[in-house]
Amino acid sequence: MKRASIRTALALALVFLSWGLWLDPLAAQTFPSRPLLLVVTGGAGATDVLARIVADGAKESLGSIVVENRPGGNATIAGGLVSRAASDGHTLLMSGNPNVLGEAMNVPRPYRFFEDFEQVIHLVDLPFLLTVNSESMPVNSLREFIDFVKARPGKLVYISPGYQAIHFLGMEFLKLEAGLDILHVPYKSIGQGVTDMLAGRVQMVLSGYPAVGPHMKTGKFRILATIGARRSLQLPDVPTFAEAGVPGVELASWFGLAVPAKTPKAVIARLNTAFNAVLRQPPVREKLAAQGLDPVGGSPEEITRRIRSDYERYLRIVKATGLKPE
Repeated sequence: MKRASIRTALALALVFLSWGLWLDPLAAQTFPSRPLLLVVTGGAGATDVLARIVADGAKESLGSIVVENRPGGNATIAGGLVSRAASDGHTLLMSGNPNVLGEAMNVPRPYRFFEDFEQVIHLVDLPFLLTVNSESMPVNSLREFIDFVKARPGKLVYISPGYQAIHFLGMEFLKLEAGLDILHVPYKSIGQGVTDMLAGRVQMVLSGYPAVGPHMKTGKFRILATIGARRSLQLPDVPTFAEAGVPGVELASWFGLAVPAKTPKAVIARLNTAFNAVLRQPPVREKLAAQGLDPVGGSPEEITRRIRSDYERYLRIVKATGLKPE
């Protein structure tokens, strides 16, 4: 009797497994069945611009994609929304460093990035730039910046969209390595902070080109260095931190797409193929270049490995700087 029950259970398990294997490619054949929702973790800024560029580029292959901004909570609000969505590929998260940094800092939130999401694609890299208000900080190089700050300990302020952002981690890393005393003021979005920076209420930011580029052209802001390992393709005259005299301070910012865990692999493959094709479109590449974004692409496995590597790097920096959630 027991052997018969075991045989029955095994037979049912094989049936359910075969159903899963059959339904997975079927899901991709009928996907998408409605407009996609792309949830962005910030307001105005690089993530919003990128989301709208790729959404527009994918409309022929995937149909309508609605971009929804859910700033605040250091990526917790947007991530929580997508993690609770149906695992059918119709809701995507514009993921990036804040999601991984939150894991490294063990920030309390209603989801775990590694367990509750599947990665779709590495969209772009975004060189981060140390930028100052040229009136309140009349400096022309990273060395002059360091001397200026050291002469005013605790009196200058940098902005960021929160403590789970590369903006924050990079500045704290610079403070540690260069021995600087700079105050931190977090904003709900980097755009709001830039408004105060234009008014001279805060003096500096480490951010991508989209947030500061227009004001650099007017002379209001000055870019001093990039925290990346290489010079930006769009700003080849801007030195790296290492070239400017502060070796070892190196971080990379990236954006990708993720979907809720348990999304069918065939649907993820469909999305990956579509967005890789988007990144090859000349008009899309031109728009990305205008924003200082370098297209990457690749497989879900490649971005997953990148995320794991970043996680280990962030852990080392968090431990070295003693950073904790605020």
